[in-house]
Amino acid sequence: FLFYPYSLYLYKAKNEEKLQQITTGLFSNGIKPFIYSLAHANADRRQYLWTTQGDFYTINIPLYAMAFPNEEMASICYDASLLSKGILLNIQIMENECVSKEDDAALKTVLEQKRELENKKNLTAIEKIELSAINERLTALASGEASKIQKVLSCTWKDVQKKLKDEDVAIEFVSVPSYEKNDMQYCALVLRKDSAYPHLINLFTESQITSISPSDYYTTPLLYDIIWKPLEKDLNGIKHIYFSPTGVLHSMGIEYLYVDENLNMSQQYIIDRLSSTRLLVNNRRQFGTDIIMYGGVNYELGEKNHATNAQQEQLNSEQSSLRAG
Repeated sequence: FLFYPYSLYLYKAKNEEKLQQITTGLFSNGIKPFIYSLAHANADRRQYLWTTQGDFYTINIPLYAMAFPNEEMASICYDASLLSKGILLNIQIMENECVSKEDDAALKTVLEQKRELENKKNLTAIEKIELSAINERLTALASGEASKIQKVLSCTWKDVQKKLKDEDVAIEFVSVPSYEKNDMQYCALVLRKDSAYPHLINLFTESQITSISPSDYYTTPLLYDIIWKPLEKDLNGIKHIYFSPTGVLHSMGIEYLYVDENLNMSQQYIIDRLSSTRLLVNNRRQFGTDIIMYGGVNYELGEKNHATNAQQEQLNSEQSSLRAG
């Protein structure tokens, strides 16, 4: 934890070399034990772990990568995004999936037997054996569950890239508070099949988005020009875009923006909106030309209502992928 404020000091001092050394070291040495702890913790402990350490993955790493967008920083920023987007929700879904594979009635009976035995003051030798057997069964269930969670959370940009076809691109949009301005800064992490590493492209601030009238969103190229136009070089030769939004992009149909007065993006590309491009690894065969993983998004909802809607959409998409996998 002591290195986190030190890394922020290096960022403010613009010490790129030392900052990259510290940040990549913290990430490479800490990511595996952190994922292991998350996978094996109960819900309360998991919430505590993410509350105390999650900012490193959701704020520090993206902030530093946007300031110094070299290949190593872009790579760990992509991996941090894969880990952090919907992490607690994802784990809860996987736990529910694991338990649902068990016979619900049988599992309930086992848990009731465990509680009854644990509430007894003096167990007989046979009851002790029974309790030990019950604990072994529950431990085995939890172990399998934790292993699955750990595997999913360990997904990297290289795993995503392996699932891409030659004319595919995966894009993680990332947002982070700006220390220089009272604003949110956005970037895109673009990954092609032929990429040597993810390409980080700094984009816009949230104030630039909000300065555009909603009436111009889908009738003019104004939004396209600040969101997609900077990515055009990376989209050369691409037919299928998989993207994961962030921040205000959740409430905008950015896959339907006008490139110019006559051409809509949906006419130019096949576009899938995902809660995370990690889903390509979970179940690549699920996606097709007609599937948008965020179904029923209402782009005219208010911010508060949309947040609730987006969480439910994410839940639905993650559940679909995990069941199909």
